[in-house]
Amino acid sequence: MSSSTQLQFSREIAPSGNRVWVRKQEDEKATLVAEVAQWFENVKETEAQFQEHVYANSDLKDLDLRQHRLCLHGGGENLAMSCILWGGRMEKLSEIKPIIVELEKKMRELFKVLLEWHGGTEIQSDVPESFKGAAKEFSDGKIVPFEEPK
Repeated sequence: MSSSTQLQFSREIAPSGNRVWVRKQEDEKATLVAEVAQWFENVKETEAQFQEHVYANSDLKDLDLRQHRLCLHGGGENLAMSCILWGGRMEKLSEIKPIIVELEKKMRELFKVLLEWHGGTEIQSDVPESFKGAAKEFSDGKIVPFEEPK
């Protein structure tokens, strides 16, 4: 195209004082509160699924355990960080603190389950101390050769 046939477009950048009306602005705190409520609901539903797919599963697979860890560990921390960042940015940490406290309480419960199911033997509360000691001796290489009875 020659320069004489080219159309020239001039697009201005929105001058100060103009409001964007195409996208409705949302209340960020209300969005966070809704996301937290949804997370608690999801956790409740998922905990019910744990019974079937993990705790009472006689054919437990690695994929079942991976999903279990994902559900126990993911999500809540991201929400807590979002709440902390919002509270700091808006100077309303005291306003958002009760939500963070509730998230933290539930995450501690979930983390305890995570450790009970996926942590080392030494932190398992239902494993006898004698077994823990024997497992440690074995991992330290303190193995006594087996001798068949005569």
